[in-house]
Amino acid sequence: MAHKKKKEYFKRTKKMFLLNAIYRQQRYIFRTIYNIFHLNKPKSNMRFEELENIGVDKKKQQMLQKKFRFLCNVFLFLAWLDGLYIFYLFIHGNILVAFVAFSVLLMLLAHAFKFHFWQYQLKTQKLGCTFKEWFRDTFSLKEKGREE
Repeated sequence: MAHKKKKEYFKRTKKMFLLNAIYRQQRYIFRTIYNIFHLNKPKSNMRFEELENIGVDKKKQQMLQKKFRFLCNVFLFLAWLDGLYIFYLFIHGNILVAFVAFSVLLMLLAHAFKFHFWQYQLKTQKLGCTFKEWFRDTFSLKEKGREE
């Protein structure tokens, strides 16, 4: 009998403190954070030669390169304007607003990088390039032991 009362007491305590709601809320927060930082792996690694199989021929590749270059330039221009706006905000003492504008600047630069990276992959005809390769080729850095 005492065991049954203990169970009822525990159930009432769980309900009183809303432990199920807290548990569901914590699971939701964890899943949301996990999905933000989790990168989905591609189902298959595609090679550059396989682009023609999905309808991307040489002419379309050149058009995509031009589009990516244009979008990269647009985002860089917007980032430059945002940088001027941040400078203006700092001069006039709106520091908190400048930090928000700085986060927008980072977003614009991320998009510019994305489009430049895609253009680089089409230009070098190699899908799945690494950041190191992109950085070395973009800024003309010579790799040790590599002769040009």
